[in-house]
Amino acid sequence: MNKIERDQFVKAIREQLQVQTKEWLLDRLCEFAFDDDINADRILLYLSAEKNDELEIIRDFKATIDKALKQVKDHGPADWRNKLPRRALYDIADALAHVWFNTRQNAVLEIAEYALLGLDSISVLQDECELDYFIATFRDLHLKACNKLKPDPEYFGTHLAQLANKTDWWLFDGPPKGYAEVLGSIGLASYASAREKKVVDSYTKN
Repeated sequence: MNKIERDQFVKAIREQLQVQTKEWLLDRLCEFAFDDDINADRILLYLSAEKNDELEIIRDFKATIDKALKQVKDHGPADWRNKLPRRALYDIADALAHVWFNTRQNAVLEIAEYALLGLDSISVLQDECELDYFIATFRDLHLKACNKLKPDPEYFGTHLAQLANKTDWWLFDGPPKGYAEVLGSIGLASYASAREKKVVDSYTKN
């Protein structure tokens, strides 16, 4: 189904759903969720995105990320004929955008970092950059949250370097485009120092 067909389908079904009662809609939604784990996870995720408690949001999203990553790991390496199961990752990214719109920036920051570290852990399973979209999406939300929160540059420069040191897929190397504006000269110096220390420590251990 292409975008035009999808839009036509959505328009047609919305027109029919709008004339139904709230109770009828709730009954059908609960039935579909009960019969389909994917729909149940999606509904619970979007409900979580509307919560006010950031700790609850973080807990719910991390659990969903763990479940999505396990699906990918259980699937094993992908190729052009056998793509990674990405539906759950799309839903997580979309729902996290709703968390950002609801101004839960601390939650977005922590969840996006957790997702990016998780994606790094499955990088060896991807083929032809299948996961690039998710990396770009979660990093964009992470950067947007940084711009809103304006964290201490020195602390955050060190924090980004620590994330870079944890990953094998260069997700936080550079630092990535856009973070220089958040960090400023002090934060960039802090980032460079922490990255250099990691190199020196690794060399010393060897």
